[in-house]
Amino acid sequence: LHLLSRRQRQMCIETALTAGYIYTIDAPLPGTFYRNDDLSQPPLVTEGDVVFPGRLVCFIEAMKMLIGIESSVSGTIVSIECSNFQYVETGQIMFIIWQ
Repeated sequence: LHLLSRRQRQMCIETALTAGYIYTIDAPLPGTFYRNDDLSQPPLVTEGDVVFPGRLVCFIEAMKMLIGIESSVSGTIVSIECSNFQYVETGQIMFIIWQ
């Protein structure tokens, strides 16, 4: 997916979502994306990691509070769509998961 243009990438994601091959974890609220709450520690998840419902995958800081975001599906993370400290909007795709 990383070698495609932004438009081609979006088309691939939409097709795979429709077919039920992949799922996304979307931002439930606007705020700052963090891959871990402790910056001296490695990210909670990386591409290739297997996740399951309830596994903590990131944090979003909103109104000076860190909110843990959990996976709602089982699968393998194929893409992390946000950078550490990036501002995310409600509904923005943060992770793409192959199921």
